[in-house]
Parts: sequence; C-alpha cells; structure tokens
Amino acid sequence: MSESSEPESYFRKVFRDVARGYTKISMDKKSAFIKHLTQHDQVELDDIEDGYFKKAESRGLPTEKEILELLKEQGVWSDQDEEDIEDTKLYLQTLNEAKRTIILKSQIDAQNELISKTEKELEEKLLDRYKVLGNTAEKYAKEKTNDHYIIRAFFHDDKFENAIFTEKDFWEMDDRHLQKAIKIYNSYYSMFSEENIRHLCLQDFFYSYFPFAESPVDFFGRSIVELTYNQLRLIVYTKIFKNIFERNENIPVHLRKDPDALLDYGNISDAAKEKIKEKMDVDGATSFVGATQEDLDYLSLREKKEGDSVRTVSLADEAKKKGGSLNMDDLMRLQGMDVGD
Repeated sequence: MSESSEPESYFRKVFRDVARGYTKISMDKKSAFIKHLTQHDQVELDDIEDGYFKKAESRGLPTEKEILELLKEQGVWSDQDEEDIEDTKLYLQTLNEAKRTIILKSQIDAQNELISKTEKELEEKLLDRYKVLGNTAEKYAKEKTNDHYIIRAFFHDDKFENAIFTEKDFWEMDDRHLQKAIKIYNSYYSMFSEENIRHLCLQDFFYSYFPFAESPVDFFGRSIVELTYNQLRLIVYTKIFKNIFERNENIPVHLRKDPDALLDYGNISDAAKEKIKEKMDVDGATSFVGATQEDLDYLSLREKKEGDSVRTVSLADEAKKKGGSLNMDDLMRLQGMDVGD
C-alpha cells in the first residue's frame, strides 16, 4: 500500500458517513439509506446463518467435514492437504511475528514480500479446497445469509424504521433489480474498506480528532456497544496511529501518509529500538551492518546533531578483509558486540 490516490474531500465524505452510521444514496430516483451494520446486527445474521445450516443439514446436504471424509476416501483430498493449509497459516503467523524484530527497512520490505507470497499461497490452497468441496451445508447457509445483509441494509429513512425490502419482496425481485441492489451495496462496502479507514486516519483534517480517540462517547456521542463496525474500526486505527506518532518523534515524512509503512515502522519492537540506541557511539556515529542510506533515514529515532555521522558497513568488503568469508564472531564484532578473545 502507499498514499491513496483519492483526494481529501473523498475521505471527508467517508468520515461523515462513518460518523452518521449510514450512507445516503439514490435508488430508483428516490433517496434511500444504507445502514452501517453493528455487532448486534451481526449476531442476528449469525443466528440466521445457523438456521439455514440446520435446514440444509436436515434436508440431507452434507457438511464440509462429511465431504472431506468422502474426498479422502476417493483420493481427491488428503490429510496432508489439510496439514499443508494449517502449516502455511502457522508459517504466515511466524513471519508476521518475526517482522517485529527486524530493524532495517530493506529487510522489512523483503519480509513483506515473503509475507505477500505466503498469503497468495494460502489463498490458492484455500481456493483449491473450496473447489473440491462443492456444495455443502455451510456454503448454502453462507450464500443465503448474504442476501440478508442486503435486506437489512436498505431503508427509506435515516432512522431505519421503514425497510425497502421485505424478505418476500427480495425473493420475488427480478434479476435486473436484484443485481442493481447488489451493485449499490458492494459499492458502499468498498467505500468503507479496511484500506480506506486506514487512509482516513492519516488525512490532515483528521488529526484534530486524535485527542478524542480514547473515548467513543466523545468521538461519536454513544457508547462502544452501540457503535457500527465502521466506527469501531475507525476508533481502533485512530488509537493505533496516535500511539505510533506519540512514541516516535522522528518518523520520516514519506511514511506519514502510508498506513502499511507506518504500521511497519510502529511495529518495530521496543527491544529492537533499544538495540539501535545501544549502537550509538559516543562520538555520534552509528554502525549498521548492511544498511543502505534509505535504511538509515528510516531509522531516524532521534534528531541528528551537528557533527553526527553515520557509518555503513559492507559485508562484502569486510569478507574480503577476512579472506572471503565471515563467521558468527565476525558479524557480532561488526555490530559492536563484545565476543571476547
């Protein structure tokens, strides 16, 4: 991710709608309102999905577990395939945890590439699984429940008292009107994506709201249990970015509008930052093995004072001095660590 291509005015509208808890739209040349769902709405939808699942099961539609057992017997799927998925999930988790211990930007970028590659591998494995599963009770329940997201989202009024669709209306709707409703809903959904919520938090106009992020009542005028999902995400990310700015005085300017890069910067552990500070020489110089100039700019954890200098160490050059290779003690010495005689 990088800075958003959308203008600030776009994010002002996103913020307005998040704060309101609805989005005003035009539907069939009339004003309509899309309600932003809350945790309570989600609980009701979960109950609906559970009801559809039990209905499908009672009619003989197999569950995922039953289908997988059959596929294993037929040799189409195996326990090893399931283990591969779980192993990939665990590896992805490990990669993300390990990123917190990385200091140099070039290494963080390389780790992000590895994470992205692993995420794609996991997506492919899950897609393969989804394809071989076919029609299951879980799939039927989820697809039927998706329709209810639309039924419960559209209203004639901003108080959500007069729904546009009843279940009967929705099921009897012709394909053209149904696809139109789905398109409108999906357009709304993308406007309030995780990415857009993050970018909203880093808009210049939004910084004035940072002091109020600790209290949902001050921010939205209602308790946290009454907030929509969009409002909850906005509060959470506002607190996260506020914390990053407060804990890091010298964040490079080019990171301040890039949510992912800023999160990476903020996620560098305190222990890792302490290691950086420990490498500060008494004369103001700092030594980092393999660091590029971009890395050093990225690690500007304090204001550079007059007379300070930064030394970068080329591993290749150091290896040449040692006859072509470096052992662990050599690397530790280059990092300024005492390894004894």
